[in-house]
Amino acid sequence: MPKNLKLALLTGRSIEIIQSTCEAKDYNKYQKEAQQLELEIYDNATSEVSRKSSSPKTMAIDHRPHTQQDYDSQLEAKLQALVDPLRNAEVGKESEKGRPPTLDYSSQPTKQIGVYQAVYHASGAFSTVYKALKNGNGNIPDRLIALKVTKPSQARAPHDPRREARILAAARHVSVVPLLSTFSISDGYFVLSFPFARLDLASLLDAPQKIRKNAIFKSETRNHLQSLFSALSHIHSLGIIHRDIKPSNILLEGPGGPAYLADFGIAYMPADPASEPTDEKVTDVGTTCYRPPELLFGNKAYGTSLDLWAAGCVVAETVGKGELFDAGDLGSEFALIKSQFSTLGTPTDETWPVSPPQRDERS
Repeated sequence: MPKNLKLALLTGRSIEIIQSTCEAKDYNKYQKEAQQLELEIYDNATSEVSRKSSSPKTMAIDHRPHTQQDYDSQLEAKLQALVDPLRNAEVGKESEKGRPPTLDYSSQPTKQIGVYQAVYHASGAFSTVYKALKNGNGNIPDRLIALKVTKPSQARAPHDPRREARILAAARHVSVVPLLSTFSISDGYFVLSFPFARLDLASLLDAPQKIRKNAIFKSETRNHLQSLFSALSHIHSLGIIHRDIKPSNILLEGPGGPAYLADFGIAYMPADPASEPTDEKVTDVGTTCYRPPELLFGNKAYGTSLDLWAAGCVVAETVGKGELFDAGDLGSEFALIKSQFSTLGTPTDETWPVSPPQRDERS
């Protein structure tokens, strides 16, 4: 538990604790309790601290905090009361004070993946992510890792887990999620292992507006965005296009970071044998509201600007109240184009020059 709980709470620490210590089905309930707690203590801290009772000879002092120390004490007590029951049932929490992490296998089903006994964490279109404990030795401590289990034979282009591994090996950088290892298991499954991260930028952006307006929250978010653009600058210098930039693919070790660009499952690298020809790239990439106009209009020769458009959408989302563009309930490309043009204006020949038509050599 951090010492300055006021600052920690205002930067979303309570939400991190709730998310990492409860079952998924209880998350919304506990998240609402944590948010209500934040508002209650904040309001108490900024209100008057004393009032006169009906008797002129007595002064009734309420229990609202009136100094920084009182504020922190009450905050710690209330947050502790909320979190303690969850900590008792917590699974896979890396202990504070430097103790090695543990993983409780008794409360949920486990799966043997290679040498690891793992528990389910999340699912994607062509992969399933598990959480496992990697035992250390000597000077290497125990650590929690994420195991991304894929089946290459079932992946549909542009998804390719083996290409993802090759791209990650080439793209090593302080702001790119590190690939720890890869291995194959029975029935044709291919596994990629990464350090386990409990948070991503999307979970941080779910914090209430009152918290998002806090100066510390804004400062940390700027740091996360700086890490994103640092990662993009690096991979783009190698000709790599991520093709799926969005908040949930920016992993965080904690609310304050560090941040890592992750999920290169559909990334493009021109030198990789599994990548498409430069002018014939797959257009079915990206997540709907982060896709640029040129992709929606079928340009197969797109470049790194695809990532920069999506990154700009992420920036807008961190300072706004939601997604910058709206594809509607059905995720319609037409609705997304309309939203983009309504927001930014309809392109003209000056803002979006049209390439001159190519002469047909057959004529």
